[in-house]
Amino acid sequence: LNWLFFVLSPLLLLIIALGVNWAAGKYVLQSHTDKATAASISKTAIPETVLPQIAAVDIMISPPAYTGKAKREQDKFTLNVEDGSTVTWKISTNIAVNRVSLLFNDKASVALKSLNTDKTEWQTQKAITQTGFYQVSVDGKLSDLYQVQVIKDQPPVIHIKTPRQYTYIDAGEAQKVNIDATANDDYGISNALIFATVAKGSGEAVKFKEYKLDFSASFSGH
Repeated sequence: LNWLFFVLSPLLLLIIALGVNWAAGKYVLQSHTDKATAASISKTAIPETVLPQIAAVDIMISPPAYTGKAKREQDKFTLNVEDGSTVTWKISTNIAVNRVSLLFNDKASVALKSLNTDKTEWQTQKAITQTGFYQVSVDGKLSDLYQVQVIKDQPPVIHIKTPRQYTYIDAGEAQKVNIDATANDDYGISNALIFATVAKGSGEAVKFKEYKLDFSASFSGH
């Protein structure tokens, strides 16, 4: 920080208070990776019991844009999704039915809309933010419980190697402080800032000045 030119006799006190203003960005993930992951989960999942009226289910999971995760499909009711994902259910029945709905955690009911006149194709969507379970109801008959697992967005982890929180520079020493810090996030970092507070003087005469510094590197790659 070459701009820190202050004179203090006999001691110059430099207080560096570091913080990181972050925004979770996204990793550029290839769609085939997500499909492979979904396929792996499907193979290892416990077989599900479905209502006899259900011929097939197609579920589309759309994670929040900031995660960088691509949309993915599955043919199982059990959900393992990123927090805030929009999930779309398309349920096919082998006979005409009058009503299809989803019951979440024994209380919240979401009705599916019929997509054809035969009443054998049904669809709805819902944003998922809570871990729990749900059931499918077909004309009042309830399915087994299907698990809903929400993958929470973890906060960024910041490690400041140098300098220490309070750094003192004696008069005559180079007015420069090297900052060595790392910031990690499960979905990537799109921006980071350094907040530094410089104190000049001592006792009641001390004066503080705050600085906001950008890193000399691009976060476009997150």
